[in-house]
Amino acid sequence: RSEAEAETGAEAEAATELEAEEEAQTGAEAEAETGAEAEAGEEAEAETRAETDDNVEDCPVCLNTFDDTLRRPRTLPCGHTVCSPCIDGLKQQGAVTCPTCRVSHAVPEAGQFPISYITEGFIRRLRRLASLPAEPGKQAAPPVTRPAPKATTGLSKRAQSLLQEQEANVLAAIRSCQEEQSQLAEYLTTLGGWSSRQQRLQDELQTLVDQSKSAREAVHREESRVEGRQEEVRQKEQQLHAALQSLRTAATRQEAYEVIEDTDLLVEKDSQTEGCLGVFPDVHAVTTVTKVAQASRAALQAATAAAAATQAALEAVGTAAAASGDSSLPAALAEASSIADRLQALLAPPLTVSVAGPKCHCCPALL
Repeated sequence: RSEAEAETGAEAEAATELEAEEEAQTGAEAEAETGAEAEAGEEAEAETRAETDDNVEDCPVCLNTFDDTLRRPRTLPCGHTVCSPCIDGLKQQGAVTCPTCRVSHAVPEAGQFPISYITEGFIRRLRRLASLPAEPGKQAAPPVTRPAPKATTGLSKRAQSLLQEQEANVLAAIRSCQEEQSQLAEYLTTLGGWSSRQQRLQDELQTLVDQSKSAREAVHREESRVEGRQEEVRQKEQQLHAALQSLRTAATRQEAYEVIEDTDLLVEKDSQTEGCLGVFPDVHAVTTVTKVAQASRAALQAATAAAAATQAALEAVGTAAAASGDSSLPAALAEASSIADRLQALLAPPLTVSVAGPKCHCCPALL
Protein backbone atom coordinates (compact mmCIF):
# COMPACT_ATOMS: atom_id res chain seq x y z
CA ARG A 1 0.00 0.00 0.00
CA SER A 2 2.85 2.40 0.80
CA GLU A 3 4.37 1.83 -2.62
CA ALA A 4 1.00 2.48 -4.34
CA GLU A 5 0.50 5.69 -2.39
CA ALA A 6 4.01 6.84 -3.27
CA GLU A 7 3.43 6.09 -6.94
CA THR A 8 0.10 7.97 -6.89
CA GLY A 9 1.75 10.98 -5.25
CA ALA A 10 4.50 11.02 -7.87
CA GLU A 11 1.94 10.98 -10.68
CA ALA A 12 -0.01 13.84 -9.10
CA GLU A 13 3.16 15.87 -8.68
CA ALA A 14 4.11 15.26 -12.33
CA ALA A 15 0.64 16.32 -13.49
CA THR A 16 0.88 19.50 -11.42
CA GLU A 17 4.25 20.36 -12.91
CA LEU A 18 2.89 19.74 -16.45
CA GLU A 19 -0.07 22.04 -15.82
CA ALA A 20 2.25 24.72 -14.50
CA GLU A 21 4.42 24.48 -17.60
CA GLU A 22 1.37 24.72 -19.88
CA GLU A 23 0.08 27.78 -18.01
CA ALA A 24 3.48 29.43 -18.26
CA GLN A 25 3.67 28.72 -22.01
CA THR A 26 0.14 30.05 -22.55
CA GLY A 27 0.98 33.21 -20.63
CA ALA A 28 4.13 33.73 -22.69
CA GLU A 29 2.20 33.33 -25.94
CA ALA A 30 -0.50 35.76 -24.78
CA GLU A 31 2.16 38.25 -23.75
CA ALA A 32 3.86 37.89 -27.14
CA GLU A 33 0.56 38.46 -28.96
CA THR A 34 -0.17 41.51 -26.81
CA GLY A 35 3.28 42.89 -27.58
CA ALA A 36 2.81 42.30 -31.31
CA GLU A 37 -0.57 44.04 -31.24
CA ALA A 38 0.89 46.95 -29.34
CA GLU A 39 3.77 47.20 -31.79
CA ALA A 40 1.35 47.11 -34.74
CA GLY A 41 -0.74 49.81 -33.09
CA GLU A 42 2.33 51.97 -32.56
CA GLU A 43 3.34 51.51 -36.20
CA ALA A 44 -0.17 52.44 -37.36
CA GLU A 45 -0.14 55.51 -35.14
CA ALA A 46 3.29 56.48 -36.44
CA GLU A 47 2.10 56.06 -40.02
CA THR A 48 -1.00 58.12 -39.27
CA ARG A 49 1.09 60.84 -37.68
CA ALA A 50 3.46 60.86 -40.65
CA GLU A 51 0.54 61.12 -43.07
CA THR A 52 -1.26 63.85 -41.17
CA ASP A 53 1.92 65.87 -40.70
CA ASP A 54 2.53 66.06 -44.44
CA ASN A 55 0.22 69.05 -44.96
CA VAL A 56 -0.07 71.64 -42.21
CA GLU A 57 -2.90 73.35 -44.07
CA ASP A 58 -5.35 70.50 -43.47
CA CYS A 59 -7.07 69.31 -40.33
CA PRO A 60 -5.87 65.76 -39.49
CA VAL A 61 -9.42 64.70 -38.60
CA CYS A 62 -11.73 65.99 -41.37
CA LEU A 63 -8.87 66.62 -43.87
CA ASN A 64 -10.41 69.99 -44.77
CA THR A 65 -8.29 73.11 -45.16
CA PHE A 66 -8.11 75.49 -42.21
CA ASP A 67 -9.70 78.91 -42.62
CA ASP A 68 -10.17 82.04 -40.52
CA THR A 69 -13.93 81.71 -40.06
CA LEU A 70 -15.43 78.29 -39.25
CA ARG A 71 -12.49 75.88 -39.37
CA ARG A 72 -9.97 77.95 -37.41
CA PRO A 73 -6.87 75.99 -36.33
CA ARG A 74 -6.57 75.37 -32.58
CA THR A 75 -3.42 74.06 -30.91
CA LEU A 76 -3.55 71.32 -28.29
CA PRO A 77 -1.03 71.27 -25.42
CA CYS A 78 0.81 68.43 -27.21
CA GLY A 79 1.51 70.81 -30.11
CA HIS A 80 -0.79 69.29 -32.73
CA THR A 81 -3.42 71.39 -34.49
CA VAL A 82 -7.09 70.52 -35.08
CA CYS A 83 -9.93 72.63 -36.48
CA SER A 84 -12.59 74.02 -34.12
CA PRO A 85 -15.52 71.78 -35.24
CA CYS A 86 -13.42 68.63 -34.87
CA ILE A 87 -12.26 69.62 -31.38
CA ASP A 88 -15.88 70.09 -30.38
CA GLY A 89 -16.58 66.60 -31.72
CA LEU A 90 -13.65 65.09 -29.79
CA LYS A 91 -14.70 66.46 -26.41
CA GLN A 92 -15.65 63.70 -23.99
CA GLN A 93 -16.19 64.27 -20.26
CA GLY A 94 -14.26 67.53 -20.27
CA ALA A 95 -11.23 66.16 -22.12
CA VAL A 96 -9.98 65.89 -25.71
CA THR A 97 -7.77 63.08 -27.01
CA CYS A 98 -5.31 64.24 -29.66
CA PRO A 99 -6.04 62.36 -32.91
CA THR A 100 -2.33 62.35 -33.78
CA CYS A 101 -0.47 61.32 -30.63
CA ARG A 102 -3.48 59.99 -28.64
CA VAL A 103 -2.61 62.13 -25.59
CA SER A 104 -5.61 63.25 -23.53
CA HIS A 105 -5.93 66.96 -22.64
CA ALA A 106 -8.35 68.63 -20.27
CA VAL A 107 -10.56 71.26 -21.85
CA PRO A 108 -9.57 74.77 -20.65
CA GLU A 109 -11.95 76.73 -18.46
CA ALA A 110 -12.69 79.05 -21.36
CA GLY A 111 -14.15 76.05 -23.22
CA GLN A 112 -11.76 76.16 -26.18
CA PHE A 113 -8.10 75.59 -26.88
CA PRO A 114 -6.08 78.57 -28.12
CA ILE A 115 -6.12 79.52 -31.79
CA SER A 116 -2.94 78.75 -33.73
CA TYR A 117 -2.20 82.18 -35.16
CA ILE A 118 1.09 80.88 -36.54
CA THR A 119 -0.78 78.35 -38.69
CA GLU A 120 -3.26 80.99 -39.84
CA GLY A 121 -0.44 83.36 -40.75
CA PHE A 122 1.35 80.61 -42.63
CA ILE A 123 -1.78 79.78 -44.63
CA ARG A 124 -2.40 83.47 -45.45
CA ARG A 125 1.21 83.79 -46.60
CA LEU A 126 0.84 80.79 -48.91
CA ARG A 127 -2.32 82.25 -50.41
CA ARG A 128 -0.70 85.65 -50.88
CA LEU A 129 2.31 84.11 -52.61
CA ALA A 130 0.03 82.17 -54.94
CA SER A 131 -1.83 85.36 -55.90
CA LEU A 132 1.28 87.48 -56.62
CA PRO A 133 1.90 88.38 -60.32
CA ALA A 134 4.77 86.64 -62.06
CA GLU A 135 8.09 88.39 -62.48
CA PRO A 136 8.95 89.81 -65.93
CA GLY A 137 10.29 87.09 -68.19
CA LYS A 138 8.82 84.32 -66.09
CA GLN A 139 5.63 82.47 -66.72
CA ALA A 140 3.02 82.96 -64.05
CA ALA A 141 2.45 79.89 -61.96
CA PRO A 142 -1.04 78.47 -62.25
CA PRO A 143 -3.28 79.28 -59.30
CA VAL A 144 -3.47 76.63 -56.65
CA THR A 145 -6.93 75.15 -56.81
CA ARG A 146 -8.23 72.57 -54.45
CA PRO A 147 -10.96 70.13 -55.30
CA ALA A 148 -14.22 70.35 -53.46
CA PRO A 149 -14.07 68.62 -50.08
CA LYS A 150 -15.08 65.00 -50.30
CA ALA A 151 -16.70 62.81 -47.75
CA THR A 152 -13.41 61.12 -46.86
CA THR A 153 -13.55 61.46 -43.09
CA GLY A 154 -11.66 58.57 -41.60
CA LEU A 155 -9.64 57.78 -44.75
CA SER A 156 -5.87 57.85 -44.54
CA LYS A 157 -3.70 59.77 -46.97
CA ARG A 158 -2.67 56.45 -48.49
CA ALA A 159 -6.31 55.53 -49.16
CA GLN A 160 -6.99 58.96 -50.64
CA SER A 161 -3.93 58.64 -52.86
CA LEU A 162 -5.13 55.25 -54.12
CA LEU A 163 -8.58 56.71 -54.80
CA GLN A 164 -7.10 59.61 -56.76
CA GLU A 165 -4.85 57.26 -58.73
CA GLN A 166 -7.79 55.01 -59.58
CA GLU A 167 -9.86 58.06 -60.53
CA ALA A 168 -7.11 59.11 -62.94
CA ASN A 169 -7.11 55.61 -64.44
CA VAL A 170 -10.89 55.73 -64.90
CA LEU A 171 -10.69 59.17 -66.54
CA ALA A 172 -7.97 57.89 -68.88
CA ALA A 173 -10.17 54.92 -69.78
CA ILE A 174 -13.09 57.28 -70.46
CA ARG A 175 -10.92 59.41 -72.74
CA SER A 176 -9.79 56.25 -74.52
CA CYS A 177 -13.43 55.22 -75.06
CA GLN A 178 -14.27 58.67 -76.39
CA GLU A 179 -11.30 58.58 -78.78
CA GLU A 180 -12.30 55.12 -79.98
CA GLN A 181 -15.89 56.28 -80.52
CA SER A 182 -14.61 59.25 -82.52
CA GLN A 183 -12.46 57.00 -84.72
CA LEU A 184 -15.32 54.54 -85.21
CA ALA A 185 -17.69 57.38 -86.15
CA GLU A 186 -15.17 58.66 -88.70
CA TYR A 187 -14.69 55.16 -90.09
CA LEU A 188 -18.47 54.70 -90.24
CA THR A 189 -18.72 57.92 -92.27
CA THR A 190 -16.09 56.57 -94.66
CA LEU A 191 -17.97 53.29 -94.99
CA GLY A 192 -21.15 55.24 -95.69
CA GLY A 193 -19.39 57.05 -98.53
CA TRP A 194 -18.15 53.76 -99.91
CA SER A 195 -21.63 52.29 -99.66
CA SER A 196 -23.13 55.24 -101.56
CA ARG A 197 -20.45 54.95 -104.23
CA GLN A 198 -21.04 51.21 -104.59
CA GLN A 199 -24.78 51.82 -104.78
CA ARG A 200 -24.28 54.33 -107.58
CA LEU A 201 -22.01 51.86 -109.34
CA GLN A 202 -24.56 49.12 -108.87
CA ASP A 203 -27.30 51.38 -110.23
CA GLU A 204 -25.20 52.18 -113.28
CA LEU A 205 -24.42 48.52 -113.79
CA GLN A 206 -28.10 47.72 -113.40
CA THR A 207 -28.86 50.37 -116.01
CA LEU A 208 -26.40 48.68 -118.33
CA VAL A 209 -28.02 45.30 -117.62
CA ASP A 210 -31.48 46.76 -118.25
CA GLN A 211 -30.27 48.24 -121.52
CA SER A 212 -28.85 44.86 -122.47
CA LYS A 213 -32.19 43.21 -121.70
CA SER A 214 -34.02 45.83 -123.77
CA ALA A 215 -31.62 45.26 -126.66
CA ARG A 216 -32.17 41.53 -126.46
CA GLU A 217 -35.94 42.01 -126.48
CA ALA A 218 -35.59 44.26 -129.53
CA VAL A 219 -33.62 41.50 -131.26
CA HIS A 220 -36.35 38.99 -130.41
CA ARG A 221 -39.02 41.30 -131.81
CA GLU A 222 -37.02 41.77 -134.98
CA GLU A 223 -36.60 38.01 -135.29
CA SER A 224 -40.36 37.56 -134.96
CA ARG A 225 -41.00 40.16 -137.65
CA VAL A 226 -38.52 38.49 -140.00
CA GLU A 227 -40.01 35.04 -139.41
CA GLY A 228 -43.51 36.40 -140.04
CA ARG A 229 -42.35 38.06 -143.22
CA GLN A 230 -40.69 34.82 -144.34
CA GLU A 231 -43.96 32.94 -143.94
CA GLU A 232 -45.84 35.58 -145.92
CA VAL A 233 -43.30 35.47 -148.76
CA ARG A 234 -43.37 31.65 -148.82
CA GLN A 235 -47.15 31.57 -149.15
CA LYS A 236 -47.03 34.23 -151.85
CA GLU A 237 -44.43 32.24 -153.76
CA GLN A 238 -46.65 29.17 -153.69
CA GLN A 239 -49.55 31.21 -155.02
CA LEU A 240 -47.38 32.60 -157.80
CA HIS A 241 -46.27 29.08 -158.80
CA ALA A 242 -49.91 28.04 -158.99
CA ALA A 243 -50.75 31.11 -161.11
CA LEU A 244 -47.83 30.35 -163.40
CA GLN A 245 -49.12 26.84 -163.91
CA SER A 246 -52.59 28.22 -164.71
CA LEU A 247 -51.13 30.63 -167.25
CA ARG A 248 -49.34 27.79 -168.99
CA THR A 249 -52.37 25.52 -169.10
CA ALA A 250 -55.06 28.03 -170.19
CA ALA A 251 -56.82 26.53 -173.26
CA THR A 252 -59.60 29.01 -174.00
CA ARG A 253 -59.88 32.73 -174.23
CA GLN A 254 -62.15 32.83 -171.19
CA GLU A 255 -59.67 30.86 -169.09
CA ALA A 256 -56.83 33.09 -170.21
CA TYR A 257 -58.63 36.28 -169.12
CA GLU A 258 -59.55 34.77 -165.76
CA VAL A 259 -55.97 33.61 -165.08
CA ILE A 260 -54.57 37.01 -166.05
CA GLU A 261 -56.99 38.77 -163.69
CA ASP A 262 -56.05 36.48 -160.80
CA THR A 263 -52.34 36.93 -161.32
CA ASP A 264 -52.74 40.72 -161.38
CA LEU A 265 -53.74 40.54 -157.72
CA LEU A 266 -50.62 38.57 -156.85
CA VAL A 267 -48.04 40.52 -158.76
CA GLU A 268 -47.10 43.79 -157.12
CA LYS A 269 -45.72 46.81 -158.86
CA ASP A 270 -42.44 46.66 -156.89
CA SER A 271 -40.26 43.61 -156.78
CA GLN A 272 -40.12 41.39 -153.71
CA THR A 273 -36.64 42.64 -152.82
CA GLU A 274 -37.73 46.26 -152.88
CA GLY A 275 -40.57 45.40 -150.46
CA CYS A 276 -38.18 43.85 -147.92
CA LEU A 277 -35.86 46.82 -148.14
CA GLY A 278 -38.71 49.08 -147.18
CA VAL A 279 -39.38 47.13 -143.97
CA PHE A 280 -36.06 45.68 -142.86
CA PRO A 281 -33.88 46.25 -140.95
CA ASP A 282 -35.46 48.17 -138.04
CA VAL A 283 -33.12 51.15 -137.59
CA HIS A 284 -33.95 51.66 -133.89
CA ALA A 285 -33.40 48.01 -133.01
CA VAL A 286 -30.09 47.76 -134.82
CA THR A 287 -28.78 51.04 -133.32
CA THR A 288 -29.77 50.04 -129.77
CA VAL A 289 -28.23 46.59 -130.00
CA THR A 290 -24.99 47.93 -131.44
CA LYS A 291 -24.49 50.65 -128.80
CA VAL A 292 -25.37 48.40 -125.87
CA ALA A 293 -23.05 45.69 -127.15
CA GLN A 294 -20.17 48.15 -127.45
CA ALA A 295 -20.76 49.56 -123.95
CA SER A 296 -21.05 46.10 -122.39
CA ARG A 297 -17.91 44.90 -124.14
CA ALA A 298 -15.94 47.96 -123.00
CA ALA A 299 -17.11 47.57 -119.39
CA LEU A 300 -16.20 43.90 -119.31
CA GLN A 301 -12.78 44.55 -120.82
CA ALA A 302 -12.07 47.30 -118.28
CA ALA A 303 -13.22 45.14 -115.35
CA THR A 304 -11.11 42.22 -116.55
CA ALA A 305 -8.05 44.46 -116.97
CA ALA A 306 -8.53 45.99 -113.50
CA ALA A 307 -8.84 42.57 -111.88
CA ALA A 308 -5.72 41.33 -113.65
CA ALA A 309 -3.73 44.44 -112.68
CA THR A 310 -4.83 44.18 -109.04
CA GLN A 311 -3.83 40.52 -108.89
CA ALA A 312 -0.46 41.35 -110.45
CA ALA A 313 0.12 44.14 -107.90
CA LEU A 314 -0.70 41.82 -105.00
CA GLU A 315 1.61 39.16 -106.35
CA ALA A 316 4.36 41.77 -106.77
CA VAL A 317 3.97 42.86 -103.15
CA GLY A 318 4.16 39.27 -101.96
CA THR A 319 7.23 38.57 -104.09
CA ALA A 320 9.03 41.70 -102.85
CA ALA A 321 8.20 40.89 -99.24
CA ALA A 322 9.47 37.33 -99.62
CA ALA A 323 12.69 38.51 -101.27
CA SER A 324 13.51 41.25 -98.75
CA GLY A 325 12.15 39.55 -95.67
CA ASP A 326 10.01 42.60 -94.94
CA SER A 327 6.93 44.25 -96.35
CA SER A 328 6.07 47.93 -96.30
CA LEU A 329 2.38 47.21 -95.98
CA PRO A 330 2.56 45.25 -92.67
CA ALA A 331 5.08 47.79 -91.34
CA ALA A 332 2.75 50.67 -92.16
CA LEU A 333 -0.12 48.85 -90.51
CA ALA A 334 1.97 48.19 -87.41
CA GLU A 335 2.96 51.86 -87.16
CA ALA A 336 -0.61 53.11 -87.63
CA SER A 337 -2.03 54.75 -84.50
CA SER A 338 -5.64 55.11 -85.66
CA ILE A 339 -8.21 53.55 -87.94
CA ALA A 340 -7.71 56.37 -90.45
CA ASP A 341 -3.96 55.66 -90.57
CA ARG A 342 -4.62 51.96 -91.18
CA LEU A 343 -7.00 52.83 -94.00
CA GLN A 344 -4.41 55.11 -95.53
CA ALA A 345 -1.80 52.35 -95.31
CA LEU A 346 -4.15 49.87 -96.95
CA LEU A 347 -5.15 52.24 -99.75
CA ALA A 348 -1.63 53.53 -100.43
CA PRO A 349 0.58 52.19 -103.29
CA PRO A 350 1.56 49.58 -104.37
CA LEU A 351 -2.09 48.48 -104.22
CA THR A 352 -3.25 51.48 -106.26
CA VAL A 353 -3.99 50.16 -109.74
CA SER A 354 -4.17 52.30 -112.86
CA VAL A 355 -5.85 50.65 -115.81
CA ALA A 356 -5.50 52.02 -119.32
CA GLY A 357 -8.33 50.71 -121.38
CA PRO A 358 -11.52 51.61 -123.20
CA LYS A 359 -13.83 53.89 -121.33
CA CYS A 360 -17.45 52.96 -120.83
CA HIS A 361 -19.63 55.94 -121.70
CA CYS A 362 -22.74 54.31 -120.32
CA CYS A 363 -21.09 53.48 -116.99
CA PRO A 364 -18.14 55.88 -116.35
CA ALA A 365 -18.00 55.16 -112.61
CA LEU A 366 -17.11 51.55 -113.35
CA LEU A 367 -13.66 52.63 -114.46
